[in-house]
Amino acid sequence: MYLKKLEMQGFKSFVDKISLDFGNGITAIVGPNGSGKSNISDAIRWVMGEQSIKSLRGSKMEDVIFAGTEKRKPTGFAEVSLCLDNSTGIFPIDYNEVTVTRRIYRSGESEYFINKAICRLRDIHELFMDTGLGRDGYSIIGQGKIDEIISGKPEDRRRIFEEAAGISKYKYKKAEAEKKLAAAEDNLSRVTDIAGELEGRVEPLKKQSEKALKYIALRDEFKVLDINLALNRFSRLSGDREKLQNDFSVLIKNLEEETETLQKCRADEETAFKLLKESEGEFRILSEQLHAAELSKEKINGEISLLKSSIEQFETEIKNGDEEIRLLNEELLRLDGEKENQKKCVEEIEKEKKAVSDGIESENKKHRELSKKTDSINEKLRLAANEESELMRNIDLLKARLGTIDALESDFDGRRDSIEKEISEAENAARDAADSLDKLKSSETEIIKNKKEKKDESEKLRQDAEEKKILLSELKEAYNKKSVEYGHARSRYNILSEMEKNMEGYGFGVKKLMSSDFVKTIGCHGIVSKLLKTDEKYYVAAETALAAAVQNVVVDSEEDAKAAIEFLKKNKFGRVTFLPISSVRGKRGAFEGEIDSEPGYLGVLSDKITTDKAYGEIAESLLGQTALFDNIDNAVRCARKYRYKFKIVTLAGEALFPGGSISGGSGGRNAGLFGRESEIARLNENCKKLEREMDDTENKIDDVREKIVSIGKSEESILADIASFNEELARISGEKILREHIIKRENQNALKKNEELKLLLKAGNESEKERELINSEIEKNQSTFNAKTDESEIIKAELKTVIEAKEKVYGAIERYKEKNSELNTEADMCKIRTEGFEKETAYRTARIGRIAESSKLYMQRKNEALLNIKNKERDILESESIMKSFEDEMQKAADKKTGADKSISELKNLTVAQNERVNELNLKKARFESRAEKLEDDIDAVISSLWDSYELSINDARSMICEIGDEKEAEKRALELKSEIRALGHINLDAVDEYKEVSERYVFLTKQIEDLRKAKTELQILVEEITSSMKTQFGTQFEIISKNFTEVFKELFGGGSAEILLSDPTDILSSGIEIDVRPPGKKLQRMSLLSGGEMAFTAIALLFAILRVRPTPFCILDEIEAALDDNNIARFCSYIKKFSEKTQFIVVTHRRGTMEAADILYGVTMQEKGVSKLLSMRLDEVSFN
Repeated sequence: MYLKKLEMQGFKSFVDKISLDFGNGITAIVGPNGSGKSNISDAIRWVMGEQSIKSLRGSKMEDVIFAGTEKRKPTGFAEVSLCLDNSTGIFPIDYNEVTVTRRIYRSGESEYFINKAICRLRDIHELFMDTGLGRDGYSIIGQGKIDEIISGKPEDRRRIFEEAAGISKYKYKKAEAEKKLAAAEDNLSRVTDIAGELEGRVEPLKKQSEKALKYIALRDEFKVLDINLALNRFSRLSGDREKLQNDFSVLIKNLEEETETLQKCRADEETAFKLLKESEGEFRILSEQLHAAELSKEKINGEISLLKSSIEQFETEIKNGDEEIRLLNEELLRLDGEKENQKKCVEEIEKEKKAVSDGIESENKKHRELSKKTDSINEKLRLAANEESELMRNIDLLKARLGTIDALESDFDGRRDSIEKEISEAENAARDAADSLDKLKSSETEIIKNKKEKKDESEKLRQDAEEKKILLSELKEAYNKKSVEYGHARSRYNILSEMEKNMEGYGFGVKKLMSSDFVKTIGCHGIVSKLLKTDEKYYVAAETALAAAVQNVVVDSEEDAKAAIEFLKKNKFGRVTFLPISSVRGKRGAFEGEIDSEPGYLGVLSDKITTDKAYGEIAESLLGQTALFDNIDNAVRCARKYRYKFKIVTLAGEALFPGGSISGGSGGRNAGLFGRESEIARLNENCKKLEREMDDTENKIDDVREKIVSIGKSEESILADIASFNEELARISGEKILREHIIKRENQNALKKNEELKLLLKAGNESEKERELINSEIEKNQSTFNAKTDESEIIKAELKTVIEAKEKVYGAIERYKEKNSELNTEADMCKIRTEGFEKETAYRTARIGRIAESSKLYMQRKNEALLNIKNKERDILESESIMKSFEDEMQKAADKKTGADKSISELKNLTVAQNERVNELNLKKARFESRAEKLEDDIDAVISSLWDSYELSINDARSMICEIGDEKEAEKRALELKSEIRALGHINLDAVDEYKEVSERYVFLTKQIEDLRKAKTELQILVEEITSSMKTQFGTQFEIISKNFTEVFKELFGGGSAEILLSDPTDILSSGIEIDVRPPGKKLQRMSLLSGGEMAFTAIALLFAILRVRPTPFCILDEIEAALDDNNIARFCSYIKKFSEKTQFIVVTHRRGTMEAADILYGVTMQEKGVSKLLSMRLDEVSFN
């Protein structure tokens, strides 16, 4: 088993999800201080169940969640997963791989998982118990663990030794057994107390139970007698009732015969009245139908006028569309011409660019050839200069020799002073030339720097120009989109405004009334659709609820309404509904408050309306009894629940009416009237906003274009500066060559004069032959020097010519580049213009398509309107025919009414006489009913008595009939039983069951006490057995660890002695553990007197001693070797290598030696402040120098 992988996210400084893969052997984790290395060991400790936040270096558990940085927000949770190999079955779980996960949220909630299944913290502790990996184990040795092991109290060290000895599980089992033992003792005490209490209740309950049983026997006997006596009374009363019913039947038969005669008389009278009512009803219906036909005719005439108006509008729209298409086609032709011009422009530019490119390539080729030639000439010039210098030096030496001879012959001292002066002058001249050369180099550096800055500036301007071109394209695209949007909005606004102006959609009467001057003479406030307002999301619901009422007209009073109706009648303008403010009163729905908690209920619809205070009652009367719901599903659910008692509408416009009818679908005849005025205002505002945005965009486009031109000019200026810099650099290059030549020449002169001076000082008297030889040699060298000088002058002239040609070529290249940049800019502008023309062409083409589609639609609507007009005119002819037939029918109904009036008076007299005979028989019937009612009351009393006393019906009571003998004796016995029952006094009927329950519980508790005593004894034995096993195992393992500690200490320290001892050998299970060590060459001393390195090495020796006895699957060491020197580091690494065959090591370290011993190396960095990152590599890929 080994640690395979660690994953974490949001844990301390590891905000991003990371994964560390571990292999067998040693894994080292390195990084600078504060980079988050130790957070990895904290994460492992935390996921394994650590609950001490102090051990995790925090103040509260939420501190492990990433707290955020200046650039990153805090995370809401931290999660760590530990994946372990379980192929050896070290964990008691049937998986080859075990993944333990722990997650904590900032709210403080924690979750634990084993293989993604949720579990408890306790399950994780039990999983790692006795593996060395537990919370008290020795698998994780942190930075403070060394001090805890070495400097801590002896009692505190014990936990590590218990884990190493493998008694943690025994200790856990013992604690569990002791808990159970304590619980058993508590239960035994509690059950004993309860049993004692029950024992005192058993005897009194027994007496109460016997008394209750006697009462039950008496009660049952009395019940039988009482029920049979009641049945006897019921039988007598039933016989009397049957006799009375027979006599009553004869009376009823006579009454029915007389009543039938009376009803016949009344029926004849009713028939006559019905005939009269029918004639009156027929007359009224025919009158209403005639009026309705007249209204229908008026309505059809109004609709024909509206259709004609619509046809005129359609023709106008078609005409406008044709005109706009014509203008758009002209514009398309113009755009095609512009695009063709731009295409030609681009082609010409491309040709010029090709010529410029060819020119640049040609000039570059010339420049390269001239550069090669310049290098060749400079090499020749250098060789010639070297030869000249050598010849001059020889000549000078020879002349110096002659001079020396002459000086010796003439003025030796004067010649020496002259040579020294010449040396000084040559040195000064070389020094001045060197200073001048330094200044030229400085100037050259400055010019190169300036040239680079100009080039950078030119590149920046070019990038800026590219960005501006992209921005220009985006602005044009945005402008085109806004233009299209504006066109749609403006077209919609014009259509709606025209419809509102012509009051399209309103009834004929409403339009005529509101457009007349008469409306100004009354207190008219306007149409409901214009007076009531609401949010856009409620438009459909409000319009559905209002229905035809959306066209109602609001007036001040009933008088105003009457005057308006008279006006409509007089002018035959049809019908209009009026809402007088003085009489209309609102009413709230009875459902309010009852359905507030129903799903989807949004409130009373009138509450969603905003209007002037004067129209509040109007809104309440129209919408106050309508409930608003979000959708039809919730609306239907609520309507069913309350049995369709009230009206409901939904946001989508479905309506549910009282009684159960439901309406819905697409918009009705009044669709759009309620929100049309608001939409016109919104569209107008939107059009203004779009106009402003288009103006702003157009201004931005102009600004960007100006900036592009400005950038082009700036770039031209910079290119001119760069050309100037190139010329200056060429000049400085020539000056540098000259100054270098002067320096070399003057230095050679100084050297020559020094030689001459030496010769002068050295020379003596020479012969005339030597003078002749020297003169001959001087002439020979002078002749060669002159030839070389002439050759150099020719080379210099050639070099100057080549440099001038090179500068001309460079200037030509720069001019070509400038021209190419101009052409690129012009080409880009042409492309931008072409793209703009393409977009405008596409927009106009699309616009032509939309206009054509609209014209087609308008033409279709026009044809439909014409067809409707024909149909309406045909309907008018039919209405006139119907009106004529109604007038004929009305005359017939009037004749029928006159005949019915005559027969009614004759029938009334017959009905009065027959009614007196029926009344006499009814009086007799009332007497019989009174007697029958008395019998029924007596029978009901018997039935009620049986039910109230015994909850028995008559049929149920008959099942208890028995022989009771003489009825009087039975009544006497019943009275005696009542007396005996009263004599018993208070009866506790529950005592029977309570006695049974308490006695049974007492017996059960007595048995339970015996079981608890037995369990207590068994647990005491178990604790003793576990304690014995712990002592044996701990003692054995402790001796082995102590022996190993001594051996490991000597091996690591190279000598000395060490041992571990129990503070109290008599108490092996709770004794503290002492550590005594003596490093080589030192006396036995207290641990606190050891150096830091010795203390660390001692703790490491103890760890390895434990690992020898009980190897843990993996071990995490967090900078425990920090205090060791290089030699001890080597020993430490050697030991780790040896133990890594059985134990996997993860080491957090700064030490080079430890890194070299590792198989895998992880680096932790903090490139971003507060956020740790991970790097990994295998150590066989790394070489340490």
